[in-house]
Amino acid sequence: MPSHPWLGTANGAVPGHSSLRRKRRKVLCASPGFFFSPKGPRGRGPKNFVMFPSWTHKLAGRFSVSWCQTFRSSCRRRTAMGRPNRIQFAGACYHIMLQGNNHRDVFLNTQDRRYFLMLLRGYRERCELKVYAYCLLNSYVHLLLETSQPNLSRVMQGFNTSYTKYFNQAHNTAGHVFQGRYKALLVDKENYLLELTRYIHLAPVREGMQEKPWRYQWSSCPAYIESETKESLVDSEQVLRHFARGRLKQSVRYLQYIKEGLATAKTPEELPRISNLFIGGKEFVQDVAKKSGTAIPVADEGQGAAAAQAILTEVMDKHGVDGERLFGRVQWREVATVRKTAIYRIWKEAGLGVTEISRMFNRTPSAVSQLIRSIETSKVSKN
Repeated sequence: MPSHPWLGTANGAVPGHSSLRRKRRKVLCASPGFFFSPKGPRGRGPKNFVMFPSWTHKLAGRFSVSWCQTFRSSCRRRTAMGRPNRIQFAGACYHIMLQGNNHRDVFLNTQDRRYFLMLLRGYRERCELKVYAYCLLNSYVHLLLETSQPNLSRVMQGFNTSYTKYFNQAHNTAGHVFQGRYKALLVDKENYLLELTRYIHLAPVREGMQEKPWRYQWSSCPAYIESETKESLVDSEQVLRHFARGRLKQSVRYLQYIKEGLATAKTPEELPRISNLFIGGKEFVQDVAKKSGTAIPVADEGQGAAAAQAILTEVMDKHGVDGERLFGRVQWREVATVRKTAIYRIWKEAGLGVTEISRMFNRTPSAVSQLIRSIETSKVSKN
């Protein structure tokens, strides 16, 4: 491979600059701001080059194409580990939850809510979605959608981006409007669609915003209570058919169904969840695996907790570390190594999620995720 003035020789060597090369590598590893660009440094040059922040150009300007490609694939592997792909297939039903960044409000006035619903209506028509229920709170949004194609990620990416652009322009702000990655639970609509619509419609009651949810105008509940179908955004027929044939009887009985749930609105019964990905039973998860063609390991939560406890007992007995130091803030090298081993084994063998492990060890989810990534990366580099 020929050399390049930005990259040095084909093997990454820069003649006469070994110390400078070591400094560049240190900057690369320590800098959280580097990223890859389809062009070279400063926007020029062929593809597959690394682009660095302006202050690191003097130190980090020369790396071989092969080295860049290897490091790039390593970054992709680490990113994929922490964020599993969405399970998508035609006819999938999702309970989607959007939360404001840093728990801030995502709607500051009536116009914001109207624009959000206008966007939802547009994506419903364009992407052939079914909207079974929605509820717009101040800093939180519930959506109950069904996709006719395996395109949830594309729909939500476009939807969130469009609303974020509108919100920042309308209120002269910048940055994210929604916090992190949206939550999307696959729903067994044959058994839990009706119950989940009531759960969403009672959200204003749980938040103390409205005692009579059928009068809350920023949810789909009024569309279910109306004696005639007026709201074209909501697909209520599949839910209301559980009560009667005529629309009038359906609306009256659904209203009664909502009133029955008011008694326990503050402390609703938890719907059955599996791996925080599904609302339904194990049979439903197996059916999803067949439809999506995805291998979905389903671990019993009780068994996962028991396996985690067994791993902790084994690690503490083997290394002679007590629970107070293991779960505390002690940063001694011996204790930190044992803690790192325990966290990784619990994640790998017991199947617990990053959030559950972070609560167990009194750490942040990001700290646990970075620890797991570091171990996974070291294994990849050794292989």
